Amino acid sequence: MNRFSLIVGLLSFPLLLHADANRQDWVGDYAMNHDGHLGTLHIVPSHKKCRSIPCLGLEVEYSDDRGSTYSGSVRVLDENGQHMAFTVNFPGRPQVFNVYIFSFDKTKLAGTTVWQGRTFGVLASKSGAAPAAVVANSGGSGGFTHVLLPNGTIELHSPDGSVRSKRIGGCGWTTRYPDGSVRSASCITVAPVIPPAPPSGSDADRWLNGQDKQSLGILQGLLGGANSSSYRNYLRNYENPPNPSLYQRIYFRMQAISDFVSIQP
Repeated sequence: MNRFSLIVGLLSFPLLLHADANRQDWVGDYAMNHDGHLGTLHIVPSHKKCRSIPCLGLEVEYSDDRGSTYSGSVRVLDENGQHMAFTVNFPGRPQVFNVYIFSFDKTKLAGTTVWQGRTFGVLASKSGAAPAAVVANSGGSGGFTHVLLPNGTIELHSPDGSVRSKRIGGCGWTTRYPDGSVRSASCITVAPVIPPAPPSGSDADRWLNGQDKQSLGILQGLLGGANSSSYRNYLRNYENPPNPSLYQRIYFRMQAISDFVSIQP
């Protein structure tokens, strides 16, 4: 591969663009869902005098869907500004959250939180659209539920009986209505260009392996854990086989995360 082709390949594969985040990217109000618990996460600049290095410069506050508000604190801001660990001071049970701001859509956060030894998924959107439909899966009346089928298809079931479906990374949704009619989105997909692997031990190699690990943790949280049927269905269809390369693995994981975050009623 000549030098020009390599540059084109790198530009065609968005995960290689080190789209770092700054403090201002995090600031805002986020509609948040952590394992079905709905609320609003407020991230604001801190006006307190810094007493530690590095100075994180941000504060958090959380309001639940009943109107109760809880203070919080930012513990970590790292990974080139894209990872935040913060604590919400729920009464008698402070809870730690680890979230990542999306590289190319900084209105969305995704990550995990641990409660009583179990890891749960976290989604948040700065756009104001509550992500309840993404992970509620309550099966209750009036709710949206989603599932990842054995064939690798995502299905979103709506209260009106309609079902939207798509393959992870696929182009557009197909909607099946209760009367039997079907409507499919018309669009074009372009396969990503996969560049050669970077030298082992290089900065790019370490960054990619970090992305691989982080995307795996987020995806497992979204799909209900490493032992869930949805996660096993994902692996069966997108990772094992045909044992994709590191680039391809990250690509499909980020596509899966993006698809689940983008689900709207």
